[in-house]
Amino acid sequence: MEPNLFKIIDDYQLMVANLYDKLVDKMNIDSEVVDELLNEFDEYSSNMLKLGRYTEEANVINKKKVISQDYDMVKKYTIFNIIYEYENGFSLGETTSGSLHLIPTEILIENS
Repeated sequence: MEPNLFKIIDDYQLMVANLYDKLVDKMNIDSEVVDELLNEFDEYSSNMLKLGRYTEEANVINKKKVISQDYDMVKKYTIFNIIYEYENGFSLGETTSGSLHLIPTEILIENS
């Protein structure tokens, strides 16, 4: 996955989350109704990232490493669970807080 594509998908997910908040908080629409309305948008981003029901199990790394330097709002020494490693030198994974990031594989070190 290319960093530019990941940024587009990440921005898209942020817009969907903001729309959810506005519909529930400002327009007082029931959260279950909003979930149903926005489900297709969530499914699209999951499909693009190959997460959830779109996960390519044979390619999942599922290995914890530590980030060796600050990178794109993720602090040094953050534990990072790698989901996928790509041939372009990046790894898709999530931090212990659950946020998804695309990180250069070279800055991920073994968790000792």
